[in-house]
Amino acid sequence: MASFHDLNIASKANAGIEVAVVIPSSHSKEDIQTGDMLTVLSTYSERFRKAEADGYRRIREHVKNHPDEAKIEEALYDDVALDSVVQLVSDWTYDEPCTAENVKAFLSSNPHMYDVVNRTAADHALFFGNAATS
Repeated sequence: MASFHDLNIASKANAGIEVAVVIPSSHSKEDIQTGDMLTVLSTYSERFRKAEADGYRRIREHVKNHPDEAKIEEALYDDVALDSVVQLVSDWTYDEPCTAENVKAFLSSNPHMYDVVNRTAADHALFFGNAATS
């Protein structure tokens, strides 16, 4: 008989996987690898889930503090999304420390890597194997 202790998605989600840093290529379908790596966490990781909850709180606070605004500025949504995706990168091979501030600057300057991190983190089969796809 199986035990619920046998299933531990959180540990795999928080461990992360290595992802190559790439440069988009206009000459082929393959991106150019730079030799650098990022450790990307799953969207089920504690860091991401906390960042996502913090983002929802920021939006609710904004609405509460600006009741006469008919629409929330798109920049707030973009900033909340970026702050959440930043938390998906837990380590890297660059010389600079892998701080939230540095990761945010990196992803802002390299929007293709924002997309790579976001897509990778949401690909549950990469973190949990075939069990995630059934």
